[in-house]
Amino acid sequence: GEERPLDAEPFPAEPSKQPTAAEWKAAPRVRLSRAGPAAAGCRAYRTREWLRIRCPELTVSAIALLGGKTEGVAFWIDPPRGGSELPRGGEVMFPIRRGDRRVIQILTFGPGYDGPFTLLPAIVVQEQWLDDEPAPTVTAS
Repeated sequence: GEERPLDAEPFPAEPSKQPTAAEWKAAPRVRLSRAGPAAAGCRAYRTREWLRIRCPELTVSAIALLGGKTEGVAFWIDPPRGGSELPRGGEVMFPIRRGDRRVIQILTFGPGYDGPFTLLPAIVVQEQWLDDEPAPTVTAS
């Protein structure tokens, strides 16, 4: 479907429960405030104040919350498929609430000091909603 602006729907004033699988299935795709080339294959979905960013084509080795509120943050890394030994795809989910600041790093494998399977940063997701701003900013680059 068509990507909507991140803040097309108003954000609820009160915190809500984590969405169900059925709610995510029906959730519209949204456009992040900014996305760099590294995040070109990722898709974002929003339901209520919850955001889910899914990167199906990225070989995800690890996902880490570098800073910010841990409440409601969840990560998944897809198991390897098609005879590959490497995981393919991953996603991150978190609530966007006024006053929030978060930095999440998605890592991949690549050549480096530890050989071909060195953990390397692939995408950094930053979320912030300052108290005096009308809408949050979420970037992936």
